[in-house]
Amino acid sequence: MRRLIYTVPAVVLLFSILLMGCESKIKEEYENLKTELEQVTKEKADLEKRIEELTDEVNTLKAENEELRNKLATLEAQTPSGTPAATPSPEETPSPEEMPEE
Repeated sequence: MRRLIYTVPAVVLLFSILLMGCESKIKEEYENLKTELEQVTKEKADLEKRIEELTDEVNTLKAENEELRNKLATLEAQTPSGTPAATPSPEETPSPEEMPEE
């Protein structure tokens, strides 16, 4: 019985020492995770900003594309046959030797 009285406090003391060592590791891991969370949060904000910039760029390009299509449709409507009037056929284009000198 006396041995049990001395053994129980010794075991409790041993476990408390082990837990104190684990506690410092837990605190260190917590600080590491906290730092990593801040970094990931910053990266997320940067990526969200980049997505917004790319979305704006896509919208601008879509508007420009639509404007160019409208101009093309207007030009095609102005020519009677639907082909551009200023485009010469390959037979009509003079060779470089036939070109007048400037």
